Amino acid sequence: MIALAWHTTRARAASLAGSFIAVALGVSLLAAMALILASSVGAPSHPRWFSKPDVVVAGANSISITTG
Repeated sequence: MIALAWHTTRARAASLAGSFIAVALGVSLLAAMALILASSVGAPSHPRWFSKPDVVVAGANSISITTG
């Protein structure tokens, strides 16, 4: 049985490499998604440092373009 598996692996080396790369990329994608999810679960709903600011600075809401 091991000999049959070895011969199949040797005959289809490119397929084996492609499968290994696909599994490795899938595992890394799942790990990244789990890390992002874990970092956002414990976060507060809003930033504490912007809850009650003393001063708010805002710019103008219009733009003027001069040509020529």
